[in-house]
Amino acid sequence: MLKLYTGNTAPLGDRECYEKNFRLLDTGRQEKIKQYRMADDRMRGLAAGLLLREALSREGIGPDICIRELKGGKPVLDGGRFFFNISHAGTYAVCALSDCEVGVDIEEYIRFEGKKERNRKVAERIMTPEEWVLWSRTESEPELLKIWTRKESFAKLTGKGLACDFAGIDTVNAAFYQEKDFADGYHLSVCTWEKQNMEEFSIAFS
Repeated sequence: MLKLYTGNTAPLGDRECYEKNFRLLDTGRQEKIKQYRMADDRMRGLAAGLLLREALSREGIGPDICIRELKGGKPVLDGGRFFFNISHAGTYAVCALSDCEVGVDIEEYIRFEGKKERNRKVAERIMTPEEWVLWSRTESEPELLKIWTRKESFAKLTGKGLACDFAGIDTVNAAFYQEKDFADGYHLSVCTWEKQNMEEFSIAFS
């Protein structure tokens, strides 16, 4: 089982909508959101929390379930029945829920647009030799972004996060990826150890 929940954060820019939804979250997540300095970050954090709440609710799990962090910061649900991962960028938040370990990452294509020299340095730093051979034929900015999201979703799958050596992550052979483009310039990657049928749900905040 693999379910992907996505939500656009724009409605949360309305103060009344934000405060109403903020009250739905547990105090622990509320405190975490309050620590963000920027309003956009607070909106994204709130959206991610709401998506997780909705995903768990649909599986019959109440909001009082304990979420703890493993060494390295990966959040996990007590009980071991479900695994989840969240990500956010720009005006999107996403949550992947599965009965096996999962990682998800979403990024904006604009991140690598028009930065040829910088992109080459990034690629040299994060790619395996096989990935480099494939990418260097075109030095495609969109493809670099896709490789980045695959690597970050893999790192989040393992729980190592950005501390993981990206150059040691083989996105060609090591894991299974399911990817999605959003029309307004975003790319998303979901990583699991084995192939899973993925259901998708778009959640509107109000």
